[in-house]
Amino acid sequence: MALALHRFPLSPYSEKARAALDFKGLDYTVVDHTPGRDQLAVYRLSGQRKVPVLVHDGEAIADSTAIALHLDRAFSARDGRRALLPDELSARRAVLDYEEQLDTVFSPAASRVALVHAARERDLFDLLVRLGVGLSDGYAPAVRALGLVTRASTLIPSARRALDEATATVERTLADLCARLDRTAFLFGDTPTLADVAAVGLALPLKYPQSAHLADARLAGRGATALFEDPRYRRFFTWREAFYREFLR
Repeated sequence: MALALHRFPLSPYSEKARAALDFKGLDYTVVDHTPGRDQLAVYRLSGQRKVPVLVHDGEAIADSTAIALHLDRAFSARDGRRALLPDELSARRAVLDYEEQLDTVFSPAASRVALVHAARERDLFDLLVRLGVGLSDGYAPAVRALGLVTRASTLIPSARRALDEATATVERTLADLCARLDRTAFLFGDTPTLADVAAVGLALPLKYPQSAHLADARLAGRGATALFEDPRYRRFFTWREAFYREFLR
């Protein structure tokens, strides 16, 4: 069995797929790519340009949800692996619906909000840009200029409205996650599922975790500080840290 996860290091969807691999207790290698520069390599690998891509014994599987479903089929509970989806049909549908909501609504909003928060901390923004696009220290003036542009863009009414909408989406989702975790140990009861793995991984830019596969150790514990230190959302971020310690690397 050979498993290789091809990712962009700062991609929340890549972290979701990586979390699924860890949750299943699998050994794998991580292959990092740079957006833009390495898109052709990703295309040659999988016939499309997005990450994550999992290569399993020569077969390429693209998309974080497709990867998770593939892993649940290939490494099932019958083989002693943790299951990502419950057996009961209605419970399975509920988990998949919630996971899709996190994928399509929460994650894009979280990335937008986190970028604006990061732009207020110059060293964090510089580090994220360099890791994200593969710039060297010699490009520091350009990175700082980009940070100024990002901060200034929030003064444009249309951009401000988009940011306010994204912030409302993130806060609404975090509140729902906290409410669910106040009722049960995991999002859909007392057993973790794909919904938990998705929430943990897709929250990557809001607070970078302590992880062996973090793009840069200097990111750990940083992100949208105003959100993860807000008492209203502390329940989720505390639970997420415990999830990393128990299930992930």
